[in-house]
Amino acid sequence: MLQSGMPVRIWGGGRPGSTIEVSVAGRRADAIVDADGAWTVTLEPLDAGGPYRMTVSETSEAATRESLSHDVYAGEVFICAGQSNMEYQMEFLHWRYPSEFTREADSLLRHCKVPVRFDFHGPRHEFDEPVQWVGAASDTLDEFTGIGYFFGRMIRESFGVPVGLLNITLGGSPIESWMDEETLAAWPRMLTDLAPYRNDDEARVRNESSIEARTRWHEDLRVREVNRWNEDAETGTVNLPAFLSDADPRLAGFRGVIRLWRTVMLPTYAVGRPAVLHLGAMVDSDITYVNGVEVGRSEHQYFSRDYVVPENVLKAGPNDVEVRLVCERGTGRFTPGKRMHLDVGDDSFDLSGAWRYMIGAEIDEDCPTEDSLQWKPLGLYNGMTATCAGYGARAVLWYQGESNTGDVADEYGHMLTAMIGCWRHAWDQERLPFLIVQLPVFSIDNVEDGGWALVR
Repeated sequence: MLQSGMPVRIWGGGRPGSTIEVSVAGRRADAIVDADGAWTVTLEPLDAGGPYRMTVSETSEAATRESLSHDVYAGEVFICAGQSNMEYQMEFLHWRYPSEFTREADSLLRHCKVPVRFDFHGPRHEFDEPVQWVGAASDTLDEFTGIGYFFGRMIRESFGVPVGLLNITLGGSPIESWMDEETLAAWPRMLTDLAPYRNDDEARVRNESSIEARTRWHEDLRVREVNRWNEDAETGTVNLPAFLSDADPRLAGFRGVIRLWRTVMLPTYAVGRPAVLHLGAMVDSDITYVNGVEVGRSEHQYFSRDYVVPENVLKAGPNDVEVRLVCERGTGRFTPGKRMHLDVGDDSFDLSGAWRYMIGAEIDEDCPTEDSLQWKPLGLYNGMTATCAGYGARAVLWYQGESNTGDVADEYGHMLTAMIGCWRHAWDQERLPFLIVQLPVFSIDNVEDGGWALVR
C-alpha cells in the first residue's frame, strides 16, 4: 500500500554500481546503487486506486538484468504508533465486536505489523525477517491494531479509497524509546543511563539476571503453594471489584497466590451454551476456571479479562467461577470500576459482590522487575522507526503516554514536541500530521500522582 497524492519514495539494496529502474503506473525513475549497496528513487505521485504493477529492475556492468514485479495499491497510509493502547489487537476485542469478524473481507483495508526490534548502536534500515501487508479478513483481523482498524474502516467508508495501516507499536514503551540520539541529546541523563546497554554482553547479562530473579521468585512461590496445600489456609470473604487490601485488612500488602471463587446460579437454557466471562482487570496475573475448566489466563495487569467459556461447560443451577491470582507487589486487586459479569446469550449475570478466598501461598518480598531492554531510550527508534522512515504516509496516529506519568510527566510535553520533530525529519515531511489520542480519565494507581493529568 503506497501513499497517493505525494511523491513516492522507493528504496532497497543491490550490487554497488549497478543501475536500478523502478516503474509503476506509467511513472519511471532510476538510480545507481551506491558503494554501500543502497539505492533510492522518487516517483511522481500516484492516484488513489490500483492494482498497479510495480517493476524493479537491476542491470549490472555485465549487462545482466534481473527484475521483480508486484501489485501495489495507492491510497491513504497511516502510521499507527505508540504503546499498548495502540498495539491492542483485534484478537482481544473479538468478544466485543464479533460482527467485525463476519464482515465481507476487505483486501483494500491493509495492515502491516513492524517486528519488535531494538538497537542501541545505530538506525537499522532493513528488516531481519519478512514483513507483509495483509487485507482485513476473518483469518487476518486478529493481528490488526484495534484503534487503527476502526479508524481505517471509517476512512474506507468515508472516502472509498484503499487504506494502509503501518503498525509501529510496543506495549509499555516510553516516549524516549521512540526518539533518535540527536533528539535525546536534550535529555543527557537518558543517554548516560543508556551507556551500559550499548555493550551487548553487559546488556544481555543485566536482562538475563533480572529475568532469572523473577523466575526464582515465581518458582519459590509455586513451591510454597504446593507445600501449603494440605495445611490450614487463611480464608475469608471479599467484596469485589476492589483492592484486596481495602476488601480485607488481612490482605494489606499481600504478595503471593490467592484463590478466589464465587458461585453463580444459571437457568436451564444456559446448559451447553457458550458464554463470555468478564472480570475487568486484575493485578497481576491470573488463571481462571469455570466449573473446573480453564477458560483463560493473562500474564500481567494490562489485559482485560474477557474469557470465552466453551460449550458444554455451563450447567443448570450452581456454577463455580474460580480465579488463581498472583500478586507481585502488594497491590493486588480486581480493578474498581470494572464490571464483573457472565454473559450467556442476551442475558448478563452479575459477578460483583461477595467472593470467598483462600491464601495459597505468601511471600515476604516484591517480585523483582525485569530490566527490559526494549524499553530503553533510543532502542525502538533505531530498531523499528528508522526501518520505516520515509515510507510515505498521510499522518501518524499516536496513542502513548502511560509510561511517562509519574516523576517524568512534567517533561512529556517537551518530549512529545521533540519526538514529532524527530519523526517529521526522518520522514522528510515537514508538516506530517500527528493525530494524538489523549489518555483516558484514569485514577487507579494515580490518586496522588499528578503525572497522569499532566500527560493528559
